[in-house]
Amino acid sequence: MFTEFEVVAAQRSARDRRRQVWVVLGEDLRPGPLELRDEIRQGREFVSREGPRATADARSGLDQERLPAACGEQRRGARSAGACADDDRVVAHVRSIPKAPNQPYGRILLERRVTGLAIHPSSIIQRAGTLHPGREAIVWGSERVTYGELAHRADELGARLGAGGVTPGARIALIGRNSVGYAVALLGLARHGFTSVPLNWRLPGPLLAETAAKYRPEALLFTPDFAQMAHEVAAAVPGIRVVLCVDPDDGERAEGGRAEALLAGVSREPQRDDVFAFISTGGTEGVPKGVPVTNAMLEASVLSMLTVEPLDETDVVMVLPQMFHNPHLYLIGPLLVGGRLVVPEMESFDAELLLRTVETEGVGRFIGVATMMNFLLDAQERLGADLGSLRTISYGGAPFPARLIERIMRVFDCDLLQLYGQTETSVLISALTPADHRAALSDPDRAHLVRSAGRPVPLVEARVVDDEGRDCPQDRATVGEILVRSPSVMHGYHEDPERTAQKLVDGWCLTGDLATWDEDGYLYIVDRRNDLIRSGGESVFPSAVETVIRELPAVQEVVVIGTPDEVWGQIVTAVVLPREGASITEAEITALCGKRLASYMRPRIVHIAADLPRNPSGKVLRGEVKEIYSASSTSS
Repeated sequence: MFTEFEVVAAQRSARDRRRQVWVVLGEDLRPGPLELRDEIRQGREFVSREGPRATADARSGLDQERLPAACGEQRRGARSAGACADDDRVVAHVRSIPKAPNQPYGRILLERRVTGLAIHPSSIIQRAGTLHPGREAIVWGSERVTYGELAHRADELGARLGAGGVTPGARIALIGRNSVGYAVALLGLARHGFTSVPLNWRLPGPLLAETAAKYRPEALLFTPDFAQMAHEVAAAVPGIRVVLCVDPDDGERAEGGRAEALLAGVSREPQRDDVFAFISTGGTEGVPKGVPVTNAMLEASVLSMLTVEPLDETDVVMVLPQMFHNPHLYLIGPLLVGGRLVVPEMESFDAELLLRTVETEGVGRFIGVATMMNFLLDAQERLGADLGSLRTISYGGAPFPARLIERIMRVFDCDLLQLYGQTETSVLISALTPADHRAALSDPDRAHLVRSAGRPVPLVEARVVDDEGRDCPQDRATVGEILVRSPSVMHGYHEDPERTAQKLVDGWCLTGDLATWDEDGYLYIVDRRNDLIRSGGESVFPSAVETVIRELPAVQEVVVIGTPDEVWGQIVTAVVLPREGASITEAEITALCGKRLASYMRPRIVHIAADLPRNPSGKVLRGEVKEIYSASSTSS
């Protein structure tokens, strides 16, 4: 288990001039057992020179009221770096590590350098390889890899890149489906100072190559089933000089002293501002926007995640989403605590295989979307698999309908955890906890929670503001945009200052999501400011689909919307107005989209319209189009 991640106060003793620290452990304030040394530099956290003197006994708790007012402000969320800094006031970073056996609290270590990291693939692999090298870390089909083997393979990958002349700091593209090799690549690259560029292999070839090219990778790694695609991308992207399979044959393996010698020239200690990976957004306006996820962002995201979904070494976590989608959400937490990751071996979604995997591997947790949940429920009612190990299903994309929540809890007999976030915020903004789900179903006065995206997680500060930037009342009625501030928020899009300036304003990240909130801080998303479509857990911007369809000469105008669907959440629907005197068929539209768009972006329904609703200036009223064709979809 992990402690709350927060410095509350630090003090320099007047008698011995040593610096002391106070920390928060859960809800209890306790004096830290370690001293702050002179080399600690000013960091992000606000601390005060006032307050009671720390003692060596970390078990003696104190009431928060005994702290000065300044520290109370910090406890409630103040984040003023250096606001109280002078010769007697110290600012420090802290990190939390696993709870020691037979101790009622987690130990706190002070970061002695601003660049220090508590949570990083390098430290995870090193720690696990030392403490429990024989414990299973990752299972993929019949392949079972221990923590010791994981460390060896991660180092072997670094050595192979070093042999190819690739040096730390280089960007490495990665193509492939979920597998042990893919996970090893992500961890190994980070461990040895490289930056991953996970590519969405579902994108059409030209767009995939264009996406890779903008990051200027020096090498490309691939899983065996993507060899041809990898070499095609490498041929199309200037600068890629090393192409390697993540699963080497015997001739490629670097053994013994040779591997150590190669690693000596490759490895370096990770820094907080190093980029762990460039993660692509939905990819709807041509080339997807790139989010540089730094090591510091990764650390904050994992800490927040562990507070809402605590894990330990007994946990078995199944990974379902493709790892090119924010891999830190699925990989780092379970491996950090010494748990076991189970990666199903499948080319396409197979509900029965997943249920059998839960049964045979004793899976306790996994993350899914509404689309797969319906298939899993239907399959379970046919199979009756033994799912006694299953404790929690996490989900994202959108709130589940109440009837789906009830069915999941009845059929699977487990808890639900909803996660809301964006790539720009390292995935996590808020969470609707298992207790919230149970309350929504059992207490009529809290039934509205089923429509909520939950409350902001620790380390995340959220607001709902109107068009003038003023905070909306917490009345669950007034609609505004969700703004977020957190150490897990990106510093900007990759080489895109214009969109960065639109997304990050005065220290806040503008999510583009419209919502209300209530007096308890629960968020209720009511619409997407940018008309985002969520279909089967994927994000689709209408403009990307519209741009392709408009290329057809017979098309005068097109509006792409998301229409309701019980299986997919929303399905992409195109409403097409032909040019006067021209004709066009659904087959022509779907054929073009099949060539130019990723599968999840292609319209599943095409309507050929005689007219479109417009305002007095002639602009198409997208909202009315959505109302008309959503009603048509529902009635049919």
